[in-house]
Amino acid sequence: MDLAVFFGLASALCYGAGDLLWRVAGRGLGVWRSSFYGAIVGVVLLSVWLLLAPALVHAALRATPGAWEAAVGSGIALEGGSLLLTQGLVSGSLAVVAPVTATYAAVATILAVVSGERFTPIVAVGLTLIMAGVCVVAIRRQESIEGPHSGTGLGWAMGAALAYGGGVWLQGRFAVPELGAIVPVWVMHALGVVMLGTVCLARRTRLSLPERGSRAPILAAASLGVGGFIAMTAGFATGAIAVVVVLSSLASAITVLLGRLFGATHVAIHQWLAIVAIVAGLALIHR
Repeated sequence: MDLAVFFGLASALCYGAGDLLWRVAGRGLGVWRSSFYGAIVGVVLLSVWLLLAPALVHAALRATPGAWEAAVGSGIALEGGSLLLTQGLVSGSLAVVAPVTATYAAVATILAVVSGERFTPIVAVGLTLIMAGVCVVAIRRQESIEGPHSGTGLGWAMGAALAYGGGVWLQGRFAVPELGAIVPVWVMHALGVVMLGTVCLARRTRLSLPERGSRAPILAAASLGVGGFIAMTAGFATGAIAVVVVLSSLASAITVLLGRLFGATHVAIHQWLAIVAIVAGLALIHR
């Protein structure tokens, strides 16, 4: 259990800090360009992992076509969610975007229930808390809406939550059982490089190497994303999956807290209460 707690908290810290850095990277390079180079970093890091563990590749090559199709479908959804999240972080409020995006767990739970998993009263309470938190967290004091990035980012965050929820469910139900945990995420990043590169070229978005001052945030944000995934996977290996998932869901609160500490955002009391409700709801639906 101690290892599960450690890996769960490590995952939350990586994802939480990573989201804050994506905000910095996205504002410095633009959403498309930062996402493109972030996907490249992810592919490189995960490729090194697979080279060091060839057994994972051999096992994946024996998977059925359906598993690979699920990996591709989930990869497209998850990469889309990442793009929407980055846009929300760039143009909106951390106190809104981070916790609302975290509600992807509720989306994944609803899909699981629709596909046949048992729906318990505890899950119903959890979903209610999450939805209430989403509504409350989007309410801001009037003076907080001024400035160059004055939108809430609520729409982007809701889109990210839907994409992430659908992608996670598809990946976990159909891809991971046959391909393992690493290969589907590598597929997601590889698809991201291809799709984002194609869109950027079509939009004539500049894809030159990031300027020196923007390289560190990109590298750090992408590395933290991969690190969060590694920590979560290591935590699952302990067998305490629910503990790891619940603790990793603290990422949204960590993002908001770091934003507050470093002066990137103002968080009102009602928004803190909403974040608590969202995290509590996430804990209940993962019981």
